[in-house]
Amino acid sequence: MFGLGVDTTAKGGNLASENPRKRFGTAHRSIGDEGMVVDSDKALVHVLNPVGNRIFAMLDGTHTLDAIAAAVAEEFNVPAEQARQDVEAFLAELDSQEMLDHSSGQPAVKE
Repeated sequence: MFGLGVDTTAKGGNLASENPRKRFGTAHRSIGDEGMVVDSDKALVHVLNPVGNRIFAMLDGTHTLDAIAAAVAEEFNVPAEQARQDVEAFLAELDSQEMLDHSSGQPAVKE
């Protein structure tokens, strides 16, 4: 999965205040509990562990960071604060890889 420990205020502003969404040009597929993301703009493939897969699946612009963290906490049986920290770190890493969309329009997502 992507690395952790990146500032959540990277590039696009405060990720915690948004309904994060994946950037157009990324295609996501679940394979069992894990996932794969193809970044067609950069010709890269990323493999996601089950937590990263669940988070990425929710990046459609309709879920808040709090909703994503709550889903992670419940589904993976971790404390809410830990889930939020993990989600923020994952989103920051996605942002550093330019895989999040910060435009103000409707979500434009390939599935």
